[in-house]
Amino acid sequence: MNLSEAQLTKAKQEAKELLEYSIAVLCLALNVDSSTIDDSYNHSIPETQGDYAAHESLKRQVANYFLLSE
Repeated sequence: MNLSEAQLTKAKQEAKELLEYSIAVLCLALNVDSSTIDDSYNHSIPETQGDYAAHESLKRQVANYFLLSE
């Protein structure tokens, strides 16, 4: 199944909007200042900390958001 250019553009925009929302929610939940988020976002949370997985999820979502922005 091939998507037209318009369908691809729309899908990317919808994915970015979903990621923006999810990133905002995670930032609030993790007490991360969303204004500090950029394409090089990383964290220093140790794997043994309870919210490590959430920080990893935020990192992956931010990376994917910026990939869609290219």
